Formats: sequence, C-alpha cells, structure tokens
Amino acid sequence: MSILIKPIITEKATADSEMNN
Repeated sequence: MSILIKPIITEKATADSEMNN
C-alpha cells in the first residue's frame, strides 16, 4: 500500500517545490 502512496506524495512535493520557485 505505501509503495502505491509514496510516489503520489513525491509528485505532490515536487509540484509544491516547482510552484515555490
């Protein structure tokens, strides 16, 4: 289950970082 959720969290963190730049 966490294997499925982890990529989603990573993508969200990446999107948030790109918005902050």
